This record gives sequence, structure tokens and C-alpha cells, in this order.
Amino acid sequence: MEIHGHFDEKFAAVRDAFERNFSEKDDIGASFAITIEGEPVIDIWAGHRDARKSLDWEGGPRGWMLQRRFYESLGLVKSQ
Repeated sequence: MEIHGHFDEKFAAVRDAFERNFSEKDDIGASFAITIEGEPVIDIWAGHRDARKSLDWEGGPRGWMLQRRFYESLGLVKSQ
């Protein structure tokens, strides 16, 4: 499975675990990103968006905004 995106070498083990989800656990498609103190350290994606494997998983700004909103919402929950 080709993994797209980028990652800091300090997070190579995370990228490897992500890849194993496809080779050992039959994942169809996924993305994963981590930002530390405002700096993206890993932003990767692979696979497909559908079970027929006809639509590639796509990374990019839309996925980033959804992740950002999710993490911002966690901050709101934590602060309450």
C-alpha cells in the first residue's frame, strides 16, 4: 500500500503502524495527522474511500480542517 503525505522521521513508528493497518487488518482507507504546538509533524493517508476500492482516499486541506475542528472541540470539552 502506498502511503501518501509527509512525516517527521521521529514519527516513523506511527507511519509504520498506519501501514500495518492495511497489510494486517484489512483497512480500506484512512488518514492520520498530528500537530504539535502548531507544527504538523505527520499528515498521511492511503487507500480508498469506498469498499469497491474505486475512489482513492485523498489528503489535503479539507481533511485538515475536519481534523482541526475535531481537536478544537476536544479543547472546548476539556476546558469545561
